[in-house]
Amino acid sequence: MHHATAIISRHAELGSNVEIGPHAIIEDGVKIAEGCRVRARAQICTGSTLGKNCDIHMNAVVGYLPQDFSHKGEPITTILGDGV
Repeated sequence: MHHATAIISRHAELGSNVEIGPHAIIEDGVKIAEGCRVRARAQICTGSTLGKNCDIHMNAVVGYLPQDFSHKGEPITTILGDGV
């Protein structure tokens, strides 16, 4: 189930039984495994992978640029295992 107001890139990969809530954003290149739930207004950024049965809560941001001065713009990869 994907809420009508969710923004989901056509370049994202979604497994079966994935629920995307209102106003959630799923960016290019995101991989979401089966049984995951992305709640209202959450954002899953490019380079992120969610394992099976993850539950991302409201307003969460997964995989955005780190808040660290040592980051020099290199690509970001965020991988969450199953059941997170």
